[in-house]
Amino acid sequence: MPPPLRSDGQVTYKDGTKPSVDQMAQDISAFLTWTAEPRLENRHRTGLASVIFLLFVTILAYLAYQNIWHGPTSRAVRRTGVLDPENMAKRDAANAEAGMDSA
Repeated sequence: MPPPLRSDGQVTYKDGTKPSVDQMAQDISAFLTWTAEPRLENRHRTGLASVIFLLFVTILAYLAYQNIWHGPTSRAVRRTGVLDPENMAKRDAANAEAGMDSA
């Protein structure tokens, strides 16, 4: 069987593209790709919109989580434990009563 694309100039392009064998082969492969999946571009656009939406919703959910579970009251520094002034005063008083030096 002879090659289907034999020589340059078999096709005339309206935009002035040079009709070479390589250009015609690229056009044929682009057409065959399109015929295999004609809705591919629509799926890509829909997929991109879905990813952007999911990213936005994820950010909103994270911010809501932070606001509900880690609100301003839980972010405040509380003085508790050993460094609490009341506990330190009680400890110092107990040490003084027992006759121990507070170091």
